[in-house]
Amino acid sequence: ESALEPIPPEIAKHNSVIKQMHRNKKSLEYLLLDKSIHFDAMKTLQDKHKRGTPDLIHITLLNIIATPLYKNNLLKIYLHTINNNILHIHENVRLPKSYSRFELLMSKLFRENIIEHNNKKLIEILNTDLDGLIAKINPDIIIGLSSKGKINNCKKISKKLYEYNNPLLIIGGFPHGDFSQNTVKK
Repeated sequence: ESALEPIPPEIAKHNSVIKQMHRNKKSLEYLLLDKSIHFDAMKTLQDKHKRGTPDLIHITLLNIIATPLYKNNLLKIYLHTINNNILHIHENVRLPKSYSRFELLMSKLFRENIIEHNNKKLIEILNTDLDGLIAKINPDIIIGLSSKGKINNCKKISKKLYEYNNPLLIIGGFPHGDFSQNTVKK
């Protein structure tokens, strides 16, 4: 349910979106929903409190790919978006540190469904939803990190994950609110 998405069609004609298109000399499909720019336009969107923070996703992904787990191919990254897309960040991907370059990369991904370099898949949108992804991964435990959950420290969570062969850790990628009921059930 991460807050990463293209501009939703229902706000495409809002002044803040049109101004951004003119200012950046880009068409709509090159823009991501961003609360800092589209705050007024987002007032009518469902779950607006959970949307429009792609910078949060950028920072989170940069931190994850910097870990020894990821660098040693011991961690797979899947990003479930608010629109129920599943993005797979493949192994050994170096994401741009610059947010503006990350934004361009993500808008290209939403347009083309895949980012490749030298015939190697780097990031792709999978043809599945969260239920399909969980079925594909077939984890032996699912742990969700939520503000409504039991308070634990990182060391305890790490030890718990280490007890299993194929654990799945779900982290909320949104600024406010909680997981949807469908995610909580998992």
